Amino acid sequence: MYNLHKYQLVEWINRGPRPQIRKIDIVPRSWIITETKNKKSNLVSYYPPSPYNDLDNLVQNFSQPDTTWDTYNIKIVGGSNTYEGILLMYEELKKGEKFGYSSGSDGTKAKKAEDSEKIYHDSQLREDEALILMEQTKLAQEKNNHNIGFKTKKKESQSSSYATTLNAHVNNDDESDTDDNLIDQENDNELETEKNQRQCSSNEKTLNTRVVDNDSKRTFTRVDDDDDDIHTDDNLIDQENDNGRKKKKNQSQCSSYQETSNTRVRDDLNADDNNLINERKQSKKQSSKKSTDKTDKLYHMVKKMQKEFEQFKSGKKKKFFNIEEKYFVDLPMNMFFDIEAYEDELKANQEFRTDTKIYMQQLIEEDYSLPNCTRKILRAFFTQKIAMKLTLTRKRNKKIVMSDDLPHLKGCILDVLSKKFKSLSNIKDRCLTILSQCLTRASDWDNHRREEKKKNNGKSLADYVAEELREEDI
Repeated sequence: MYNLHKYQLVEWINRGPRPQIRKIDIVPRSWIITETKNKKSNLVSYYPPSPYNDLDNLVQNFSQPDTTWDTYNIKIVGGSNTYEGILLMYEELKKGEKFGYSSGSDGTKAKKAEDSEKIYHDSQLREDEALILMEQTKLAQEKNNHNIGFKTKKKESQSSSYATTLNAHVNNDDESDTDDNLIDQENDNELETEKNQRQCSSNEKTLNTRVVDNDSKRTFTRVDDDDDDIHTDDNLIDQENDNGRKKKKNQSQCSSYQETSNTRVRDDLNADDNNLINERKQSKKQSSKKSTDKTDKLYHMVKKMQKEFEQFKSGKKKKFFNIEEKYFVDLPMNMFFDIEAYEDELKANQEFRTDTKIYMQQLIEEDYSLPNCTRKILRAFFTQKIAMKLTLTRKRNKKIVMSDDLPHLKGCILDVLSKKFKSLSNIKDRCLTILSQCLTRASDWDNHRREEKKKNNGKSLADYVAEELREEDI
């Protein structure tokens, strides 16, 4: 990412027609902020009121602005990290230059100015997003707690109502079963009594027939009649005993049937209760798991935003990785002399090599695509004009081979990319392929490719006429 310079060259923007002479001034970077008016964010700068006796001291000492000062609309047109350098840029702008930067073409200087303005806008957006995200997480946690309490109450009421209806249904089933059993017992008793009556009537008939036969034969005596009466009485007693046994047997069968039916009902109730308990446990686990996952995601998002915002606000990250201030290097490099000096320094200085890798890691920290990371590193170190004249390994006409002429810089790029995407298979071969493709397509960095020359398919009649007219004029 492009870093802000300590001192910024700004052009004051006023309403009305554009003045013939540009109003340009030098301000520290801490004086510039963003303001939103009518749903549009603009860059403004604090500026002290007159008299301006201490203005040079305030700017040169990098003083913080006073919030009571007025703010004015501005546009960034240059920058430098030293006060002497910004004064030289200021003089160049007075002579007619559009932008005041130490290196680069007009296009790269304009890109630097746009990047500086974008950094100011992004800082304000990140601060607003952090506040909005904190409010959203607070509302989400309150809503989640409310929904969990409401769901548990609702499930408890549903389970209690289900249990009451189930008990009522079971009681009705028990009563209906007992009524059916009593009716069956009464029917069995009636059948037994009818059967006994039939047997008694049949015994009487047999007895009468015997008496008639004995009278006809006149062979029975008083004693025989008494014996027959005794036998009939014994048969009746045996029948009554059998009936009593059958009644007891039926009663025992009815009681055993009632017990089995009651045990079945109890087993069904226990099974239903167990199912209800298991369903409650599963629903509680699922709801609690979903809620914890959501809260964890929101928590990590908020922590990440806070960390990034604090790093951006404190400026520690920029100071640690600012290779331009530490080694007085201007990036991106637009001359082969600078590239050769950079390669010699990488070869001789181990600390410079490690700082270069750290700076590259900072550039691609927020990207997760191998082509985007490679392209961002190349744009940070080379201008488009230089990148179009580089190739990785293949020797071409009027091309510089990085493997032969810039091996240490190529090694730093490959080491950083391999470390970031180490989870990919064959990462070294992939990095070499992507780096070669990015250098080949350097002409398309600004989405402007060269127009292909149209093939000459022959001259037309108008072309011949024009040539003849030219020859006559000569």
